[in-house]
Amino acid sequence: MKTTLRKTLLNPVINELTMSGVVVGLLLISLVRPTCAQQSDVEESLPAPATKAELDINQHFCDVEPRDKPCSTIPKDVTDFSASRVYMLIEQNAQNPFDIFSWKSFVALNWPVEHNGDGLESYLDPARTPLRRWQTYATLESLFGVPKSGICQHQNVDPKILVTSEYIQAQGQPLIDQDGNYVVFDVRVNPEMEKYIRVNGLNTVQGQQKFKNSGAEINFPRGHYDNAETRMGGSVGALEIKTAWRIMNAQNDEEMGRFLVVDGKIEIAADRTTDGVDLCLPVKLGLVGFHIVHRTESGNGGDWVWTTFEHVDNAPYAETARGPNSIFSKPLFPDGCQATANHDRKYSFFDSSCANCESNAARVNLEGWRWSSQPPYAGAGIRPPQVTRCWKPSLGTRWINRTWQEKLSGTVWQYYALSTTQWKGANKGQLFPHGEVPRYLTNSTMETYIQTQEIGTCLGCHAEARTVVGQPANFSFVLSRVPRE
Repeated sequence: MKTTLRKTLLNPVINELTMSGVVVGLLLISLVRPTCAQQSDVEESLPAPATKAELDINQHFCDVEPRDKPCSTIPKDVTDFSASRVYMLIEQNAQNPFDIFSWKSFVALNWPVEHNGDGLESYLDPARTPLRRWQTYATLESLFGVPKSGICQHQNVDPKILVTSEYIQAQGQPLIDQDGNYVVFDVRVNPEMEKYIRVNGLNTVQGQQKFKNSGAEINFPRGHYDNAETRMGGSVGALEIKTAWRIMNAQNDEEMGRFLVVDGKIEIAADRTTDGVDLCLPVKLGLVGFHIVHRTESGNGGDWVWTTFEHVDNAPYAETARGPNSIFSKPLFPDGCQATANHDRKYSFFDSSCANCESNAARVNLEGWRWSSQPPYAGAGIRPPQVTRCWKPSLGTRWINRTWQEKLSGTVWQYYALSTTQWKGANKGQLFPHGEVPRYLTNSTMETYIQTQEIGTCLGCHAEARTVVGQPANFSFVLSRVPRE
């Protein structure tokens, strides 16, 4: 199946014109709906890229020399961003700097910490499971001083082991894979964000109330360079990392070789188990989703850059999958978000043999789901949801994915793809309520059931973030996780 390339020009600038005291918003926009969706970013046949887009990718694999190879350096800002109004226009290559920023961040955050600065050959050693940089970041449990549950052994736990009790999505539903196992999640913050929270006392309810009473606004640090042209100096801004994991079959060598796999322990309290007893499950976990939220100085007008990656084996794109700026249909998916059954592919969250399964429908109510002590952990007879991907990345994003996947050939990272990068590239208006560009961004493992809804936007969702005491939290839900006493 060949993808048809059409020119997509998004012009989300709202020129506010005052006429007789009335503010009139003028929005010029040309949008195209993709003709057909492919089954995998790795296998997809793409039209030739524009010359500038191709050059932009190949010249920016790393912020330090040599810049033509992926490296362990976390980018600090989107230096190709222009604060002038002209950059608020999305044209063929405007998204490239943000997507390249996302890939550099993804690779650097997953770099083995004991191999910082080493060449790509040490990036993945199949004989071992090295500690990745994001695994050294603070967990919410450590940040907020949450007492240990006691369900799993916490003393002297190897930092490479992911211990989690998170297994529902932000919207309140669990996700179950085709093996009948729940997906689990982990949230971390980098040292810069951790320091800001601790110094300002935002890691306790009392501290949050004191901060609010002072009249101060929450203002997380922004990443920046001292020299934007050479990308030298400066510092990384506040970073949040959220990851999604599926339970792996350790006997399936072929499948294990396609994922980043870590040792995990899952804690399940007795009220969520079928036997009514606490469970600590030692498992192998495969990475299926990776959120990165990074606050930068200039990359999107001083706000956050929103990044999400998925494993290519998660789920197929729907036949009606749309570009992330296709906004002129209400409802967004009048024909649903279905994918044709494909007997030649095995997906983690899609049944290729079921042509009529309803897509992206939660099958477990909040009161009914429980963990079994043996696989399938969701319990025998549970019917997993039929997950499809409703928003297809732009052609430029797909080309950047292809280029990075080829560069990372021979490692598990060739099987991961950027969905897109969202940034504040427009004035607020009816079509872009928070100025987010592209308009829609969801991850099928973390926002499975809201992909077809208006709230399927990272920036828009996080704009509602508040602290426990009700203060605007600078787009971060982390501060709402502080335990009440």
